[in-house]
Amino acid sequence: LATLCVLSCCALVAYSGDTRKQAVARELQESLAPPPLNATLPRRSLLFQLERQSTERWNHSRRVLLLGKKARRDFRVYDWAFRVHHFDVHHSTSAVGVGDYDTQQAGAVLCHSIYTSNCLKLPKQAGAVGAGDYSRIFTMLLPSQKINRFSGVRQVLTTKDGLCDTLRQANLGARGLWRFTFPCYKLPDDGATLGALVNAGAGAGAGASGGAGPGSWIVKPPRGSQGSGIRVLSGAAMGEYIRSDGSNEFGREKGVKGAIVQPYLDAPLLSRGGRKWDVRSYVLCTSVAPLRLYLFTEGIVRYASALYAADATDSASVLTNTAVGKKVLRTGVSPITGTLAELASQLSGDGVMSPAELLTAMRETVGRLFLTVEAGFERYYARLYGGAADGDGFRCRGCYHLFGVDLIADASAQLHVIEVNVEPDLTISSGRAGSSETYDHTKYAAAFSTVRLVYSSRSSAAAVASLVAAHERRAGGARA
Repeated sequence: LATLCVLSCCALVAYSGDTRKQAVARELQESLAPPPLNATLPRRSLLFQLERQSTERWNHSRRVLLLGKKARRDFRVYDWAFRVHHFDVHHSTSAVGVGDYDTQQAGAVLCHSIYTSNCLKLPKQAGAVGAGDYSRIFTMLLPSQKINRFSGVRQVLTTKDGLCDTLRQANLGARGLWRFTFPCYKLPDDGATLGALVNAGAGAGAGASGGAGPGSWIVKPPRGSQGSGIRVLSGAAMGEYIRSDGSNEFGREKGVKGAIVQPYLDAPLLSRGGRKWDVRSYVLCTSVAPLRLYLFTEGIVRYASALYAADATDSASVLTNTAVGKKVLRTGVSPITGTLAELASQLSGDGVMSPAELLTAMRETVGRLFLTVEAGFERYYARLYGGAADGDGFRCRGCYHLFGVDLIADASAQLHVIEVNVEPDLTISSGRAGSSETYDHTKYAAAFSTVRLVYSSRSSAAAVASLVAAHERRAGGARA
């Protein structure tokens, strides 16, 4: 069973400094309140024991270890989010051993790097370590110790080539994928298939209908980030790219070469007087088997730095990545970002969709993607871990992950997932030119809400016991 929850965290409201202060004050008051006593639940009950076993280490230690090459980048936000929840945060940009003293003493390990190997090292007695051997780290964590990463996340979800493989294994076909994302092709492997589609004119001009028609294509490096290497090609240019084996331009990264090609959305829904936009939504995943997600209702709307034209191929017009926009405008994030509340107000005023419809569309689009990749995690865990771990199969029980899921809307207001970011940048803009208070607040809110949900000080055992008892009474009544 999959659960997709919408977390109501400082929901879609017109933003102001007072609104932020009041919201944060309420959140702090709630988080710092002492946990309620379970007077009605015997401490020997099975539910109480299970809850204690799953929370004992981080509840006792209150020590968080922030590791990886991006630890310094995100330290300010996470240090605040954990400290207001009474945790002590330590950080290091160097990897530490999974069995080292510091790691053993930590209640939670946060890996802030693309690669787990930049955060944690296997013990020397593990012998020679191959590229795939770091999956063993997730079986070496202590009971009830938390880690902010799922095993296999890059292979299944957050790299362009990994997600493409997972989507293709779902066998939904191009029409099915258009419902929540875009079809994808890998070069050079899919050169013949893609060439036939290009010759038939079955590109992005077809839109969500999936029918044939003239259109452009977008070419991406399989492991790129920040808009680097992305290009938009016409049908004719795409045909020449395939024939000349142009995918060699991206070289090789850790054994990966080639390119990812997708239909280019040449009829996007525009805003701010004719600019492309996308939404960086924050999605907290607390379980992949079974799937459990929380979609935060605050996100960052990112706008292209130049007006859009259907025949445009320049980065300023077609890419909404903030790294690209800042380079083009030579300024900060303020001119190229906005809030979901602002976007929802404009879409509602234009008669496109209401704020509630926007949130519903985000929820459905994100949910469809993650439900599609759920089987990918199950296959990955079965292949790497078999059925030995956790007794009934490895589930990465101590794992959670905050994803940055990028969404774009077509002219009919249907949302599509562009990609899923493994380590969404939580750098704040204050103190820099072109800073934005709302941009910073959204990032603080994402970190704060993640800590509040994953490391909740409120016991759930009594509430679950009440639910179980209620279900038993209803089941008994039905049998009678």
